[in-house]
Amino acid sequence: MGRDGRRSSPSLASAVVEGLRDSGVDVLDVGMVPTPALYYSVRRLGAKGGVMITASHNPPEWNGFKLVGEGARPIAMGLGLEAVRELVDKAQPSGSLGSIRRTEILDDYVGFLSSLVNLSVGVGVGVDASNGVASLAAPRALRDIGCLVEVINGNIDGDFPGHPPEPLPEYLGELSRLVVERGLHFGVAFDGDGDRAVFVDDRGRVLTGDQSLALLASYYVQKNPGATVVFDASSSMAVREVVESLGGKAIETRVGSAFIKRAMAEHGAILGGERSGHLYFSELGGMDDAIFAALRMAELASTVGVLSELVDALPRYESASISVECPDEKKYEVVMAVASKLEPLADSISKIDGVKAYFGGAWVLVRASNTQPLVRITAEGKTKQEATRLLDVALEALREVGCG
Repeated sequence: MGRDGRRSSPSLASAVVEGLRDSGVDVLDVGMVPTPALYYSVRRLGAKGGVMITASHNPPEWNGFKLVGEGARPIAMGLGLEAVRELVDKAQPSGSLGSIRRTEILDDYVGFLSSLVNLSVGVGVGVDASNGVASLAAPRALRDIGCLVEVINGNIDGDFPGHPPEPLPEYLGELSRLVVERGLHFGVAFDGDGDRAVFVDDRGRVLTGDQSLALLASYYVQKNPGATVVFDASSSMAVREVVESLGGKAIETRVGSAFIKRAMAEHGAILGGERSGHLYFSELGGMDDAIFAALRMAELASTVGVLSELVDALPRYESASISVECPDEKKYEVVMAVASKLEPLADSISKIDGVKAYFGGAWVLVRASNTQPLVRITAEGKTKQEATRLLDVALEALREVGCG
């Protein structure tokens, strides 16, 4: 059992612990930790599962549960959550009360991450902890491997006074200025529970998650020839181009943590990532860990010196995106209706996740959000105009079928 720094997290954690103990389950309470540390604790302590109390990047008043099974394998819609609901519906109090033991895991977790990384020279890193629980581990782990670290929004506050807990570009101006003014190698911002990392290069430019994935993929594949990298359907074509140009194998899969982890296990991938900033590592059993991503980026920066030069060398594409409100009970049906509208217009169609329509060297993806009553549209092309045009095509199709 772990929890983030939201105001409602302690009471929710207590309620879950009480329910588990009533069912005869022994609970190891690792306290307030980043979500990746909860995943690590499940594996390190040999637990049968784990519960993280968090609403991740969502607003302060939200909260919820991230559930994992043995080995920290994901439990989500389509991957076991239905079975959990059935068990809950049928649950009866146990005849014996389970135990509870407070277990400190952060020292072990930080030490393990730090042991996997080696810097060739010192690296300056700006950290925006977003007033979340990443501040418990990220600055310390970076300093342990030899980085000079400057932290903003480092105090844990469930109201997230610095900026909302989602590290969007519009919230990262202070981090960009810090990196440029202090001459740091890069900056990294975390979401509320520390499982997403958004990077800023030495010129203060905010990188998309797929740009960060492409940088790390080039580093991993060069060190591990022929390695497989998994990316989500909303990521740039640049990821595939980088991986395949170095002789690696690129696998596209559905958006969402559970789907990336499953694909990594199925294909023996060394690395995975999403456009949103989740990055997954084989060294961690395929888990997403933003703190480890920051350490690996520091290792990469220590070998190249100027991160912006690597960014400028990536294949160049322009993207556009929008989210449209659509009721949960309707959104999947709407996406399939959009697919029928786009199919006659496109060169080809993929239905790995929603519908992805290809038009020459460009594409547009229309998919239902996994977590909110939204339909998300992402388009990519060689120019901004091309991406925007495809976004408009998809929006018009969405309106025709009753959303937007």
